[in-house]
This record gives sequence, structure tokens and C-alpha cells, in this order.
Amino acid sequence: MLTISTIPEALAELEKQTGRAWTDSELFDVATARNIELHAAVPRTAKVIVQEYVKGEGFKIKFPGMPIREGGWALLYPWQVKELWVGGETFVNSPNDRNDTEREGEYILFAEPVRVTREQIRIGCETLRNIVNIWRSAQAGRWVEDKSYPKGMRHQRGPDWMFPQLSEENSHTNSEAVKGIEKQRVIAAFEDLHFNGARWGKTLGAPPKWLKPCRVIQGNKTTSSLWNPVQIAVALYDKGISIKKLDAVFVHLKDWADEWQAASEYLRE
Repeated sequence: MLTISTIPEALAELEKQTGRAWTDSELFDVATARNIELHAAVPRTAKVIVQEYVKGEGFKIKFPGMPIREGGWALLYPWQVKELWVGGETFVNSPNDRNDTEREGEYILFAEPVRVTREQIRIGCETLRNIVNIWRSAQAGRWVEDKSYPKGMRHQRGPDWMFPQLSEENSHTNSEAVKGIEKQRVIAAFEDLHFNGARWGKTLGAPPKWLKPCRVIQGNKTTSSLWNPVQIAVALYDKGISIKKLDAVFVHLKDWADEWQAASEYLRE
């Protein structure tokens, strides 16, 4: 798999991994439905500035007109992805390396908004893996709960077209359609992989951006969150944990072993 793909390259990889042809509209639909950020190639002439917030004075330009770092990209937030999908273009202000270089009180922006068209879109391998995992969850008929919905109602992990036709009975079942493991099983399974047990407990309570897609149900005061251990393993692989160590996790999670086998074959390519 390429580290960074154009839209046609990404569609070809998605077809290879899912066994069906994809359109660019479907790719954008998943990105907007699941709040996935994309990136774009920008002209080498693009400049960035650093703003600093000064108490009592507001924002001040600290460094004006620096050239964008070699290999730098523009970051598209989900609302910009949707704007690009619908209108064919968008204007972005944020370089993708801002979180790596910003210090407290500083804000890195393009000196002028950069126009982005579909031809400039670039999709990273981690983003493609995320989309493939969303597809697999949809094909398995998994639903998740959302606090923005009335209590007891569920919604799909992807757009409607990703889901196979479900019977009326299946579409109204609740917990039976949801597969996941609770917090304590996650801690036991992944202890000392990236985090120790105590740190896993804290991280699961307030998951970072890379871990949130692995949560299939968000808990509340009376119920525990449910997590997909295969998606956690894939995320840890992207953090540098070896396949061998991750294989050992599923010796004790036998009911997830087949799903991990399929996912790990994808990672080994």
C-alpha cells in the first residue's frame, strides 16, 4: 500500500481490499459521514505565518511569510471535505504539520488561504485503513449508540449504502447487533503494549483522536463503553507495535481471532 495516494490510487486500493469498485463520491461520503480529515498537495510557493496570542493585545504575527516545509500538505477538516465534494473546490488555512511544530500560544496558518480542488487531494495509508475498517464494520451490520440520538436508538457506523440489506427484525434489535469488549478486557488484553494498565485505564476514559474510532458504543453512568479490539490492534500497529506482539493478544481473545487474522493479513502486505 502506498504511504500517500491520489484519489484514483485510493479507489483502486479500496477495491482491492473490499472486493467492490468505489467512486470518488463514495470516498467523500464516508469521509464526511465519519468526520475523517483529508490532505491536499499545495503549491511550492505557499507561505506560512506564525501568529502568537498576546494577552491584552490579541493575535500578533510572530514570523511572516515562511516557506512551507518540504513535503508539507494542507489539512482539510470534514466541513471542508464536504465543501470540496459538493462544490469542487475549497479554501484551506491550515498546514498539516501544525500540531508538530506549534508551541503553546502559537498558531501556524497559511499566509493566504490556499485553493484546493479534487485533483490535489491526497489520502494517507492510515486513512485508507480507517475507511476499510468502517466498511468491514458496516458489512458486519454493527451499529453504535450516540448521545445525540434519543435514548435507546442507534445509528450506523457508515452511510446507508455501505450496509447490506437487513431484515426488519434485525434492524430493530439492540445490543445483539453490537460486538465489542468492555474496558477491563481491553486493559487486560493490551496491557504493556504502548501503555501500562493504569495508563490504558485513563486513556480509555478520555480516548485520544487515534483511539476514538475503535469505540463501538460510548458508555454512560450505568453501562460500559464497548471497544473493537481488532481496530485497537490496527491503531497500535500504526504506533509501531509489532504484528508478533499483537498476534499474542488474540490468543486470549479467541472470538476475535478470525477478524484479526483478516486484518493482520492486510497489514502484512
